[in-house]
Amino acid sequence: MYFVAILIALSIERWTILAKQLRSYSLLEKYVEVMTSRLKTMSWPVWVGLLILLLPITLAVAFFYMIFTAFFSGLLGLVFAVFVLFYCLGSFPSAAHSEGMENIVVQANRNIFSVLFWFMVCGPAGAVLYRVNSLLVSNNALAELFQLILEWVPVRLEAVSYAIVSHFKNVMTCVMKYLFNGLNDNEQLLIESAAASIDANVDNAIHDTLKLIDRSLLAWLTLIAIVVLF
Repeated sequence: MYFVAILIALSIERWTILAKQLRSYSLLEKYVEVMTSRLKTMSWPVWVGLLILLLPITLAVAFFYMIFTAFFSGLLGLVFAVFVLFYCLGSFPSAAHSEGMENIVVQANRNIFSVLFWFMVCGPAGAVLYRVNSLLVSNNALAELFQLILEWVPVRLEAVSYAIVSHFKNVMTCVMKYLFNGLNDNEQLLIESAAASIDANVDNAIHDTLKLIDRSLLAWLTLIAIVVLF
């Protein structure tokens, strides 16, 4: 079911205008704002406050998904999963809105790959957990640390997918350089791996990076399909 939900959500995101018309994080931002204002009146440790912000909505999504999958042979669960994943995905990078190769690969991870990873690991609840936490990063140092933790594995998988779809030896050299490094090297790993995948000095580097993202996503989908089928 997860694989089907991913295909539908990505198709809606990539080939329709519904994302621009329907997706707005205003509800999540309002939830964060209300919860944060209430927590400011309490003298709890920061980590407790972060749990209070993340757990209720994450558990609620998990609960509703469990309920919906129990009806109509899981059809409602599939619809719910597609809706949640589509909502939690960010926009695909584009040449028109890019600020360089580095920004493209970082945003691709935050908008697509990390969301897909946590969706596959924890279902819709995982996608919501990642997205809500991402909205906290700008004003919460602990949320920023948690974001780096959430991205540690997806970043490395994304870098490996760059190797698979481009210059394997060159990219894997970068991957092995940062493979077991700490959280602060996440972005650098992505940037150097992408640079090793293309000729970053040519005029069409941004276009080549976008193609790299597409091929890497196809590699992810292929791997997910294999995992689901076997």
